[in-house]
Amino acid sequence: MKTLGFQFKRLLKVTSLTVTFAIRPLTGLALDIKDIPNPRQINGTWVTDMAEILSDETESQLNQMISQLELQNGSEIAVVTVPETSPSATPKEFATTLFNYWHIGKADQDN
Repeated sequence: MKTLGFQFKRLLKVTSLTVTFAIRPLTGLALDIKDIPNPRQINGTWVTDMAEILSDETESQLNQMISQLELQNGSEIAVVTVPETSPSATPKEFATTLFNYWHIGKADQDN
């Protein structure tokens, strides 16, 4: 039986690769951080799939794994797919700006 950590790492790697391909530049689709729905505020989940690349099953699995991880050690992880990260210079800059806007992580912990 594979551990939750191993399964999560494998799923996260696959998702990361998928997200990398999903955020390739598409002309004229600049996103404002404020236009990306925060799943924690909407329905208490962890995944926003604006690029529509995740199956319902994958999204459900991600939400379950992240919820279990938060219960185990307090980690907060958001999975976001977008068709474009413009006007940010890099996908990392886009993600950092978005997660700061959403306040991902607990203020009193380094998580």
